[in-house]
Amino acid sequence: VFLRDRGKCIYPGCNETHWTEIHHILPLSQGGTHELENLATLCYRHHKMFHEVPQAQWNGDPTERNFNTLTADVP
Repeated sequence: VFLRDRGKCIYPGCNETHWTEIHHILPLSQGGTHELENLATLCYRHHKMFHEVPQAQWNGDPTERNFNTLTADVP
C-alpha cells in the first residue's frame, strides 16, 4: 500500500508523508477485506476525518481514488 501510494496521503491536495496510516475503504465490519484494492494511505488528519465525520465518504471505484466529502473539517 505504501509503495503504491508513494508513502503519502492520497487525499486530494494533501501530500503528507509523516504520520500516515492504512485505511480500509470498505470497513471490515461491512465486509471489507485486507486486499490492496480496499486499502489506502491517509495521513492521521484525513484518516480521522473518514472515521469521525459522517459526511466523509469514498465515492466510486477505490482504485481511482475519488473522494466525495461534504466537509473536510476535522474536529
